[in-house]
Amino acid sequence: MKILKIVFFLVSSTVFSQDLTDNLLLYYSFDGDTNDSSINGNDGINFGATFANDRFGNPNSAIYFDGVNDYVNFPNISELKPDLPISFSFWIKYESYNSDDRDVFNTSFEEDRNTGVYFNSQMSTGNYAINYGDGSYSYVTSTRRSFVTNEAIDTNNWHQIIIIINSANNMKIYVDCMDNGGVYSGSGGALQYSASSGCIGRHDRDLGAPANYFKGAIDDFRYWNRELTVDNIAELLGVNYNVSNMTTSTSCGSNDGTITISGLTSGNNYTITYIHNSVTETLSITADASGNYIITGLESGIYDSILVTENVTGCQDDLGQVVIDEPDLALSVASTDLTSCGSDDGTITISELTSGNSYTITYIHNSVTETLSITADASGNYIITGLESGIYNSILVTENVTGCQDDLGQVIVECFDQGLPCFKTKLVFTPNGDGINDYWNLIISSNACDYIVYIYDRYGKLLKTLSPENNKWDGTFRGYNLPSNDYWYVVEYKIDDKKYTYKSHFALKR
Repeated sequence: MKILKIVFFLVSSTVFSQDLTDNLLLYYSFDGDTNDSSINGNDGINFGATFANDRFGNPNSAIYFDGVNDYVNFPNISELKPDLPISFSFWIKYESYNSDDRDVFNTSFEEDRNTGVYFNSQMSTGNYAINYGDGSYSYVTSTRRSFVTNEAIDTNNWHQIIIIINSANNMKIYVDCMDNGGVYSGSGGALQYSASSGCIGRHDRDLGAPANYFKGAIDDFRYWNRELTVDNIAELLGVNYNVSNMTTSTSCGSNDGTITISGLTSGNNYTITYIHNSVTETLSITADASGNYIITGLESGIYDSILVTENVTGCQDDLGQVVIDEPDLALSVASTDLTSCGSDDGTITISELTSGNSYTITYIHNSVTETLSITADASGNYIITGLESGIYNSILVTENVTGCQDDLGQVIVECFDQGLPCFKTKLVFTPNGDGINDYWNLIISSNACDYIVYIYDRYGKLLKTLSPENNKWDGTFRGYNLPSNDYWYVVEYKIDDKKYTYKSHFALKR
């Protein structure tokens, strides 16, 4: 058995970009008339058929043929007699299983002539059949080409039929989403049309005998001069399942993620399968009033090959892959500076860990990657000790049991020159625009500090002058960012009208 599977990750191609109106020759909705609902104006001419309830029970919204002499003619124009490929779609309810009542349409009807494309059923089995004639005045197998499905007609129930004829050896008939395969027969030549118009409701299959007439109802009859695409078929079948929402787990290691599947029919039953961690899971579900179903209790990971099957029709939709990300750890970080320059008693404290859990911490300092294996204390903290001054980059914390991570970024452990009467100086700054330590400036410790700072490059070029009114430097010169390097400075300051000078250097790091 073949099942139509609508796959949404098809490669791009012009054939997949067409919508249902492209190359549509006619569309009879049969809402109380036989007018063409396409833009072509190919209205049908009704000969005796009446209007009946459609598949939803709406009155006068489908057309009924009595099996005696009712039919609807197409306009007799060349546009309705195209070369292959061609496609059809319609809803049908057979009222009779009698072979004389099963001839549905012919695109070029002519008594006693095997011509046009016609849809009926195999005489012996009642299986659905699509055929075309080569124009001969004969109905033997050498004058036609046929494709007979492996499924027999079902009376007194509505069924959707989609037909695609690409060539003599490439025909398909979908019955309610199902392509059950079939067999080819007949050795007729190319498709030929007569000078007469096509019609719905009658076809001639016996030389010298009158035409046969369809008995039953038809609705939403469409006719195209092209092959329908996979997306077209999905739209016609009403298969538009999709993943409308996905939520990650609320915390690292939990299993409360969700996947919401939408586009289902409210109250209908479906089977959902997917692969997670190499295991195939199967769910039997019922769509809610909004046509949705929420798969709950999901851990982080890849949910692959999500396949939704409507149990009654067999319609399927392959929704592909959904990835539920592991939420990051939500940690905090703080640092303490050195008590004096030249010491190595700086610290970095990482908080909000899980007490007793083991973690791996990595960071980069002075271009060297350091790795620590640690266990959080009873308060959920860990203190990295014995740190010298400088920049500690790319601090990454990984919880070993779950693999959850948190990138804490950059932390600067500083030392300040001490013993100066009214200010302290920073040894490093990082003007990278992250809002952290973006400027170099004096740390003023006395309101009576009056100063001027001259900043130089290594060659003695004056780059910036600072004062209490213009008190910080962003690492630029004439609008250009200066490179990572050591820079020198001279502080001229005055306390109680006595002048002093202080010289040192700092590092700019980007």
